[in-house]
Amino acid sequence: EIVKKSTVRAFVYYLVFTTLYSIAVGVLGFWLLSRQWVPTIEVARKHLPPFSITMAQGMLSTTLPEPFTFSEPDFAFIVDTSGRELDASPYESAILITKTKGIVKKSRFETREYHWAAAPDFQITSDDLLSWLLLHKGTILWTLFSTVALAILPLAWLFLIPPILFLALILMIPAKVFGTRLKYGQTVSIAFYAVTLPTLVQTVLIANGIASWGYFWGIYLIWAIVAVAMCKGMEADAQTPTGTFSPIPPPPPSLVS
Repeated sequence: EIVKKSTVRAFVYYLVFTTLYSIAVGVLGFWLLSRQWVPTIEVARKHLPPFSITMAQGMLSTTLPEPFTFSEPDFAFIVDTSGRELDASPYESAILITKTKGIVKKSRFETREYHWAAAPDFQITSDDLLSWLLLHKGTILWTLFSTVALAILPLAWLFLIPPILFLALILMIPAKVFGTRLKYGQTVSIAFYAVTLPTLVQTVLIANGIASWGYFWGIYLIWAIVAVAMCKGMEADAQTPTGTFSPIPPPPPSLVS
């Protein structure tokens, strides 16, 4: 029955399904975080070493061990308020925090510096930070929910549309092999509807600590080919009959007495 529905309807289904899925994942994440928020803060309060971050007269300092470095092949995050100059040139992108300024390098062609001279004086301790997290629990969780469920995940699904359209083009091969008369618009519909099963399976796999895009696309491709094969017998019913044309004869004229 899928091939008899319009491609626009299949696309609308895809948008509705992915939106509801994103909201459901966001709600589940919101619930899990809300349950573990206070216990996690209390554990951090017991095990986190005391520290302070101070801004005074445009000079940043901290009691945390320095330099703190987090580095990957294409990104680096470094905090060093000892007064030593940091250089962002060796990194593809980086965020560098120094005593007098912050350096943000987005790419080889864009690097910006933000000096602390205009920043107001303040001091944040570990207790201040943990108390702030407890006090603003609701605001933080709702911000995370709206960002993940209503922005990041739907945007990610939109980026999947070009691969889905490409998969629909590939499905034309098994459509010919199985002897169907499917057109590209119909394989697009199949591709949009077929996203449901691999998404649910991938969710279960992620919940069990097994996360791989290879599983998703493998299941997706197999399920879409199965859907194409199931259209072989149905396609004949969906085609416009050809051959002899036998119009219904007109009713006989009324007898006039």
